[in-house]
Amino acid sequence: MKMKMFVGRTEEEAMALVRAEMGPDAVILSTRDEEGRVEIRAAVERNFGQKFAAPKFAEPRPVYDETRSTLASTLRWHGAPDGFVHMVSEAGSRLGAGMEAVNSLTVGIEGLITFNPLNPRPSKSLLLVGPQGSGKTTAVAKLATLLSDRKHPLEAVSADFDSSGQTARLAALMLKPSVTFALSPDHLVKLVRDADDRGQKLVIDCPSF
Repeated sequence: MKMKMFVGRTEEEAMALVRAEMGPDAVILSTRDEEGRVEIRAAVERNFGQKFAAPKFAEPRPVYDETRSTLASTLRWHGAPDGFVHMVSEAGSRLGAGMEAVNSLTVGIEGLITFNPLNPRPSKSLLLVGPQGSGKTTAVAKLATLLSDRKHPLEAVSADFDSSGQTARLAALMLKPSVTFALSPDHLVKLVRDADDRGQKLVIDCPSF
């Protein structure tokens, strides 16, 4: 399944973008009307038969089957939904047969999901979410460094609710003695609101889950 967000000045304009890229089979997941623009999230099933060539052998290739089986069992162990397991394991086995499992998983997901490029001048604060070890803290430091300038400052914030050392790591990556941090969800909400009031955007390192 391919999912994407489309933005237009009106709902009709956003819907036209959806139909132009995804066609008449697109499913609307959500619609959000903000001042001056409309955001529509849509999805469409991808046809594996067209994108991934079927094996040419009379019998399924052992490597192809092994990759698909490994991906499927791993994703199920992590509790992934059956539909997602089928699509990713199928795409990963066709595009990444013979690769290491993590690489097969990567190409399988890349074959299903697309992402819009990050706006270099975000209109809202950014919140990065993910499991421990996924690179959130490093990404926050990079975004705050690369996207900031005098006219458009972007402040890095650590939401280190469990005091796991996340704030110190972020400060070290930013080459600063300290960075702004939130002690609780309520405190984080206040930091975002205060930043909005002064016209500043934040990039927030959320706690791991």
